Amino acid sequence: MRNFRLIMVLFSIAGLLFIGFTVLFSRSTVLAPQRAELMELGDAPTIQLTNQEGAAFDSSSLSGKVWVADFFFTSCGGPCPVMTASMAQVQQALDMEQDLHMVSISVDPETDTPERLKAYGEKYGADFSRWHFLTGPIEAIQQLAVEGFKVGSVEDPVIHSTRFILVDTRGQIRGYYTGTEKEDVDRMTQDIQQLLETQGA
Repeated sequence: MRNFRLIMVLFSIAGLLFIGFTVLFSRSTVLAPQRAELMELGDAPTIQLTNQEGAAFDSSSLSGKVWVADFFFTSCGGPCPVMTASMAQVQQALDMEQDLHMVSISVDPETDTPERLKAYGEKYGADFSRWHFLTGPIEAIQQLAVEGFKVGSVEDPVIHSTRFILVDTRGQIRGYYTGTEKEDVDRMTQDIQQLLETQGA
């Protein structure tokens, strides 16, 4: 009789342990879901413009890097300040990731000289070793936006896209995000981290 009771106690303990492990595993699965693989959305265009230092910039220098592009202009009183502040937050959140770069392209090159771009970047705490502010011929910028990245408007480039474009280490576009929406910017930050982890950047 005593052995029977001991066996029943052991079975009860085993049952409780099984239930506990099942609940713990279920909770960890809910709290840490698998991230979906990012789709490849096409090749990013080659960028050949002038940066905030007045030096030539070629996107071939970003080979092997994860990078984010956007279009803006310094005198914009609408979404641009919000977008640039969002980009600054991404830079700060991932400040240890030297293989992450940002590329902000002006759609108002007549106004946005390299000197003006540099002052604008400094206002937002840009790390110019990783965050590039670019200007150049308006025709080249229009082609980059509309034909290259598939955003913006040829008719009126100042009515520019508010999208951030995420590009992987192989030059593939991997996502579009609304730069004025916190949830989208947070999602992009997570996707950047995913690319940095999976592509060994």
